[in-house]
Amino acid sequence: MPGRSPHEVVLGETERAELEHRAACYTRPHREVQRAKLVLLAAEGQTNVEIGERLGMSLSVLARTLNQFEQHWNEVSEPFEWNFTRDDLAELIERLAAHEPQLHLAA
Repeated sequence: MPGRSPHEVVLGETERAELEHRAACYTRPHREVQRAKLVLLAAEGQTNVEIGERLGMSLSVLARTLNQFEQHWNEVSEPFEWNFTRDDLAELIERLAAHEPQLHLAA
């Protein structure tokens, strides 16, 4: 789709809450509020054109801001390492099955 950002923005609950707070804050610098709104709209899947029109930003400024956000995010985020194995899954399923309540049907 034309105008769709090449940057996929996926926010966790904590990040979304912080950005929503910043976007609604009247005491923060305008640039910071705009940046928070831009990232929230991108996370909702809106196109660059839609975001630019809504926030009154040119596409070049919007693209530069998204690039800066992505660069900053990559610098501060920590890689996620998954340590849950198939054996862990089998053990979890066994424990859940052992605690599953028995259904008693009345006749």
